[in-house]
Amino acid sequence: MEFGGGRKIRRSRRIEVETSYPSPLQFYSCPPTGNVSLTEFDEMAIERLKILRTVERLNLSGQVKSSDDWMNKLYDDFAKNKNFVHSAEKISSSKRDEVEAARRRDHVSHFILRLAYCRTEDLRRWFIAHETDLFRARFIHCSRNGSDIKNFMLNNNLHFTPISAEEVQKERENLVGGTYNINSGDMMEGRTFYKL
Repeated sequence: MEFGGGRKIRRSRRIEVETSYPSPLQFYSCPPTGNVSLTEFDEMAIERLKILRTVERLNLSGQVKSSDDWMNKLYDDFAKNKNFVHSAEKISSSKRDEVEAARRRDHVSHFILRLAYCRTEDLRRWFIAHETDLFRARFIHCSRNGSDIKNFMLNNNLHFTPISAEEVQKERENLVGGTYNINSGDMMEGRTFYKL
């Protein structure tokens, strides 16, 4: 039996960050395409699992999720993993390939663990809970750079209208009461609220 007969034509395909991974945040709505070696597959799964175990460890430590201390410890751990893009910084042209590869690894590794953790309901719940916390942490981190959030919302067809400063002042008490981990003193500093 012969599979794929004839000679194979190897084509190099370059994925541009602007078109495939324009934001450090992803909804993982489309499965990845392309080839991944078995070694790379294994490495990506282990990297992602370490990240999710860090999220789990921090959640079990009794710290408030998404608090400054929780976020600092999580991002300190991220810094140890050079293959995981977590930064909201602008991409310099010299780092474009590095960021592209890291965002691809993030995308592929999510789907690898998604497959691995779909066997039982308990595993699914564990995976979803920690991926949600990871997404929340990355979203909060990226929200410090408004353009990353705008790009993410635009690329995922999320059309929400930001509320004006006057409306924020008018609804200040309700916004403080309905927003997690915020006090009225720092509400205006770098925060954007959207109408839903």
